[in-house]
Amino acid sequence: MLFNPYDDFESAPWPLVVKLKPDELLTSWITRLSYSHLLKVHTFCNVNFRGVQVWNRDFDRCVPDSVLKILSQKTLTPVERVKESTLVSYETYLFDHCRTHTNTEWIMPLQIAHRVRKRCALLYCPKCLKADKAEPYYRRKWRLSLSVVCPRCKCYLHEKCHACSSPVNFHRIELGRREQIPYFPLTTCYKCLSDLRTAPVVRAPAALLKMQEKLYQFLDSGYCSEYQCQYSHLFFSALRQIVKLLCSKVAVFERLNRGVCEEMGIEFTPSVGGFASNFDMLSLAERTLILKKAMWLLDDWPSRFIRLTRASKVWSANLLKDFEDAPYWFWKEVKFNNHLVYSEWKKQLAGYPKHSSYNNLILARMARKNK
Repeated sequence: MLFNPYDDFESAPWPLVVKLKPDELLTSWITRLSYSHLLKVHTFCNVNFRGVQVWNRDFDRCVPDSVLKILSQKTLTPVERVKESTLVSYETYLFDHCRTHTNTEWIMPLQIAHRVRKRCALLYCPKCLKADKAEPYYRRKWRLSLSVVCPRCKCYLHEKCHACSSPVNFHRIELGRREQIPYFPLTTCYKCLSDLRTAPVVRAPAALLKMQEKLYQFLDSGYCSEYQCQYSHLFFSALRQIVKLLCSKVAVFERLNRGVCEEMGIEFTPSVGGFASNFDMLSLAERTLILKKAMWLLDDWPSRFIRLTRASKVWSANLLKDFEDAPYWFWKEVKFNNHLVYSEWKKQLAGYPKHSSYNNLILARMARKNK
């Protein structure tokens, strides 16, 4: 029987394997693997992941198990390590469940159209990319809306090309160069070919760096020693609710937002409201400001939070609205301190002494509005 060298081709490892870097994003690794074999990214994916669409969806969030197994087998990497490069691995650390067919909280949506990422949903640190030297790569944390600065380099992150303001699309650098072997580094802007490593470095303030380090510590360990909660996803769940309220255009939350701005000594900017005020879709500067306010509210827990919410007349019904799975550490303080009981509502809502109950007050308000 003749020996056929192609018998084990399907199961044999790839000849030129580059290993996963610490905290590397899956699509960044796939791109580096394709370039190590001198193949265009789309060719590499079509050959190895047959029938799987990669670049017309958020592949870091909805990668099939079959692709994870192929990558594990072909690179001799444990499948658990491969899965760590996806955003799904943040389950039970950042959120309970990573949704694959719709947006997931804390993950910035890419808004893909014809394989082009329209939103600035992948951040980068020019100093980190420069420190990577010959093999620059993109980190998982740079896809998260809670990332605003780089604690390692002590500078602000960037959300788009410094030269042409285009979103990062490292998988499209090769397009339009059909006859060329791919040689552009992942730090090249697909639009103007500028090197993202040359972006200006803006030093971040110490307070913001400390805040980012705390968030990353909770995220990496999965535990939260502060705020009377044990697991990190319970902290991020409550933080998300506070962030959502600070982004709201509803009058009661604007009062709270205004009160926070006054105490922090910063200018109050009203929210635009609606879909555009979704925290994950805000610009880097807007997210930075909202996150600073939310973390400042949580400092000295629960004294500062209770004092400001009560002063702004934000009650438990407001704070727990659409928050059915509120973690106990947050729910307990809100219910105990911000619950408007029957005996107290008349004192808090002056000007309505003639109504015998809170329900009657609401009905009267609705009747007056409908006149």
